[in-house]
Amino acid sequence: MTRCLELFSELRYISLTQILLLTVFGLAILLISVLSQPYIAVVVVPIIGVFVWLRQYFVKSSREIKRIEALSRSPLYSHISATLQGLATIRASEEQNQFHEMYNKYQDCNTSASYYYLAANRWLGYRLDIICAILMTFVAFAPFIAYETGLVRKEQITFQETNLRILQGCPRHWCCWHHLIPCIERTSNAKTLQRNEGYKGLTIKRIGDKPEQPRTCGARLFGQLVLSFYQMVSH
Repeated sequence: MTRCLELFSELRYISLTQILLLTVFGLAILLISVLSQPYIAVVVVPIIGVFVWLRQYFVKSSREIKRIEALSRSPLYSHISATLQGLATIRASEEQNQFHEMYNKYQDCNTSASYYYLAANRWLGYRLDIICAILMTFVAFAPFIAYETGLVRKEQITFQETNLRILQGCPRHWCCWHHLIPCIERTSNAKTLQRNEGYKGLTIKRIGDKPEQPRTCGARLFGQLVLSFYQMVSH
């Protein structure tokens, strides 16, 4: 819970600001190119639509892969914690091999999920490279067909060369920002958890104090202090 809040509060505004700046800068370059050479819109408009579709498709898939990775990471951390806490018992029982095999099993599951995410990123990057190559090829050869001047051709190639890095980075940054959305979901789910109706909580009282409700169980801490549970009484 604390990790999710910290991650979202620290990275949300910084990453979103950078993404918006890159998006505006890239769209401005494309707009200048279209205004200077209107026939470039024949390729620019479909490419923008393909970028949006790829982003939506990749976000849905990568988010589920990240969920699988998170689910496979929890048993690994739990196993490490349990092993460290019971290390003396494990060594006394000579069960080191069994725990080592369990660790390898959990680690393999988590590594597989991480590899799936890396493969999905490469899938997106490969298609972005192809789209950018198509755009650059059209911008480089279209001015020759339209009999543009050398200054216009040089200007368009310079603009698109700068824009290539932006067009490849914007979809990836948007997808990374969308991976912070599960942090919000986990935070919202934690806020809606129902309290245990059987007990109203932990209380610390002195032995001589008279409890307001019948005590069901308790344990002496030290001196005159006890830790006790009290049943919930409906009024």
